[in-house]
Order: sequence, then structure tokens, then C-alpha cells
Amino acid sequence: MAYSLIVHPDPELEKTADGAIDLIVSAQQPDGYLNTYYIITGLEQRWTNLRDNHELYCAGHMPEASLKDEGRRHVRVERQKWFGTACCPPNLARLAGSVSDYMYGRGADGTLFVHLYAASDLEMDGFKLQIETQYPWDGKVKMTVKTSRPIGKKLALRIPGWCSEYDVQYNGGTAHGVLNDGYYYIEKMWRNDDVLELDLDMPVEIVRANPKVRANVGKAVLMRGPLVYCLEEADNGKDLHRIRLIEGEQYTAEYDPDLLGSIVKITGKGCVLEEWDDNTLYASKRPCRLRETRLQWIPYYAWANRSSGELMVWIKE
Repeated sequence: MAYSLIVHPDPELEKTADGAIDLIVSAQQPDGYLNTYYIITGLEQRWTNLRDNHELYCAGHMPEASLKDEGRRHVRVERQKWFGTACCPPNLARLAGSVSDYMYGRGADGTLFVHLYAASDLEMDGFKLQIETQYPWDGKVKMTVKTSRPIGKKLALRIPGWCSEYDVQYNGGTAHGVLNDGYYYIEKMWRNDDVLELDLDMPVEIVRANPKVRANVGKAVLMRGPLVYCLEEADNGKDLHRIRLIEGEQYTAEYDPDLLGSIVKITGKGCVLEEWDDNTLYASKRPCRLRETRLQWIPYYAWANRSSGELMVWIKE
């Protein structure tokens, strides 16, 4: 609620928030401790099960809320339906209310930082910026300046760490800026309807883990832009552990408006280890037979939205 009230003041919602705060204050112990489970069942048991009971986790969110109010399984067949300590649903609501705080920032010298790219409108110090983009499906970001008079301003556009090639244009020509610590700085006397266009290259990348990560040795994951992709049983059949990547394969990224609420999927060829024709557990003279197959990847966030089935992120090479 605190994040929401910053952007959208609402007397009734603020009244509800104040009531909740009063309840929390009344439950807090003289030494500052606040966890109603142990307050009710026995304070002598507090700090005895940090792994499961989230005492430190919850304690960390209390200061954040107050400050903002002031100013080893590799195969899963379904999502967890609920948790004993259900912190995820309220965290989702908190993220939705605070996402605008993560998108932009202001430097000490008045620099406008654009951290995240999403269709949005921003006004700061009489300077308006309209952003149009289909990110993260497309790396093209169009930023249009709206101002009633020429205004001097330095912009800092974030160049994500996953992006190795990018292009910035100003009113159709090359923009002359400086890249520093992951941000592209451009300072101008801006005029109404000036346009900055950022193009972040988004090829399909094959990403590997450091060999010190034992579980992922000999495996790779597919990424495109900021998104990690996975194989799902709904597209590729069961026993995903038998799938192998083909060296040198060229993968295709394709926008599919009818799949999982509209996503960019990745397709390409792979190999699958053929099954034996019996249930023998071990054998010394069984050849390893691979057959070529067509594979489809979806963004990891979208898994388990069609039916229960296997999921695989790290694929053997």
C-alpha cells in the first residue's frame, strides 16, 4: 500500500494502511521484535528455526515498508500451489505497486536515468519523456521528448549486461554519447518532439555456467535478451532429460500471439536419446542412439500455464 500511495494518494486507502500500522505497532515487543507466531505461541522459541519461519526475511521488509511509507529438483511437473509461509502473493502486489520506482532515477546533478524499458510517460523538472517499446520481445525503444520550451538535460540509458551490440539514434541520425558503467550518456538542449531510438540487439544466446557449478557441467541454457528459456513437456514430450543440443545449430526466435498470452518462442533442432526396447536397468552392450528432433523453447516465467508436465532449463550438450 505504501508504494501505491506514493503514486496515487487515496485518503481511504491511507486510513486502511494507518489501521494496519497501528495493529503492527501494538504487537511489537519492547525490544523491537515482531513476529506474531512466536509472540502468541511463546517468545522463548524465537530465532530457533530461521530456515523455515522467515523471521529474518520478514524483519527485512518491515524497515523497507516504513521507509517507503515515510517518503534440487531438476524436473518439476507443476508449480507449487501454495506455501506454508505465503510471502510470494503480497510480494507480487508490492512489486506491481513499486515498479515505477525501478524504471527511472535522478542523479545528484539532475541526470535522468532510464533503468528499465517499458511503454510509459515520465515528467521530471518540466521535461517529459514518452517511451514506446515492445521490450522484452523486441529491443527497439523509441523515446520522444515533450517540452514547451528548449531544455537542457542529460539522459543516461541503461545498456543491459546481456547486450553486446546496440545502436542509439537521435532524430534519425547517429547520437553522440558516452558509455560509462553500463549507461549511455547523452546531453543536449532538447526540443519538443526530439526522438531518441535505442536498438538493443537480441540474438538467441547459448549460455554456459562456470565449470565450478557441478550440476551444470556439460549443459547450456538458451537466452534471448533478458529472458531465460526452457523446454516444457507440452511442446517437446516427456523425458526431457534425454534431450541433447546440437553443436552449431542456428535457433530461430518467432513472435507467437496465440501462445501463452503472446510470447516470443525459440525453435531449433536437437537430438533425443532413444529409449531401450525393454526395462533392463543396466547393460554393457547397448549402443547410445540419438535421433534428430524439433524443439521449442518458451520463456521460463511462462511454464506450467497449460498442463502439468516436465520442465528443463539446463540442457545437455
